[in-house]
Amino acid sequence: MRGAHGVAESLRAPGERAWSVRIRREGWARPDGQTRETRRTPPRYLVNGEPIDRMAEGTVAILEGFRATAERGAPPLVPVRAAVAASLVGVAGARSLAKGSQPVPVPDVAGR
Repeated sequence: MRGAHGVAESLRAPGERAWSVRIRREGWARPDGQTRETRRTPPRYLVNGEPIDRMAEGTVAILEGFRATAERGAPPLVPVRAAVAASLVGVAGARSLAKGSQPVPVPDVAGR
């Protein structure tokens, strides 16, 4: 995903590093002119102290969040605006791929 200030992408690496994301802030978008790159790997998702298979983590987290909302009235795990924005990124990514990886704008749903 390329934005106005940099890029974020999966590392496409084997093993545990497959879940890592590279975030690069371009020098032209920083006051000091220096490019900054970080890599982040999310911690393992645990249920009852036991790690969940990486392929199931997202599903388990969403189901646990839904259950907490339904049973205890907890706020949604992901706020509605953030969920819509994330969905739009996926739609824009699919459109970009269909157009040979051409840039596709993502609508702003910030509600400002």
